[in-house]
Amino acid sequence: MSLLISTGETLMKWNESGASTGKGSFLERLANWFSPGLEVRLAELCVIRAGIKSGCRTNYDEIERCAVRNDNSRGKAFSVVEIQLKEKSKFRINSPVEEFIVPENVSLDQVLKILRKKGVEVT
Repeated sequence: MSLLISTGETLMKWNESGASTGKGSFLERLANWFSPGLEVRLAELCVIRAGIKSGCRTNYDEIERCAVRNDNSRGKAFSVVEIQLKEKSKFRINSPVEEFIVPENVSLDQVLKILRKKGVEVT
């Protein structure tokens, strides 16, 4: 018996490329500093962000809205997509995606187009 839950086809994926918002645990920030970046995937059913210990996942229908802000770290420009959930679920198998980074070499317009198509309000 498998505990894997299908997320559907991957619509877009990229690495966060070592950019950091300064959030997360010390180990996550340290690993992000030295790594090529954590993988972010926009799948058919949800947003997935691969983490150090485990992945985070949020279904599109759980998202109230998301906001985009521009930032930079160590001379690298990037956008941060911050996710506001409709309500916090009391029972989750894994943590929700609360934010993810879109490096400047990834089309932010395409990311936002996918989110809007999935019914997410972008502010």
